[in-house]
Amino acid sequence: ETEAIRDACRRLQTVDLSGAELYSSCEPCALCVAAMHIAGIGRLYYAASLAQSGDAFEGVPASARHPIDVDVLRSEAGAPLQSRLMRAEQHADTAAVEILRRWAAARR
Repeated sequence: ETEAIRDACRRLQTVDLSGAELYSSCEPCALCVAAMHIAGIGRLYYAASLAQSGDAFEGVPASARHPIDVDVLRSEAGAPLQSRLMRAEQHADTAAVEILRRWAAARR
């Protein structure tokens, strides 16, 4: 889904895809849903649910894929930074904010 969004933005030369429809072979994960909201996707059409997708990969060895617990992914994506399983530390915030301000100023 994120590749489709990136491609559409590049081809249309905009980051605003308000009202666009997205077609996917599988129900998107939480991170792809976030990307859809940010881009303004208006409607999603999908085939296989997350459960069906997981069932389809049953028996494929872990060495051939990266096993994902969909419920953990959904929970982690919506959790406050301090309560996530992955530890995080903030660094270089002053420099980062300055870069963001310059980027925003160039687009005003």
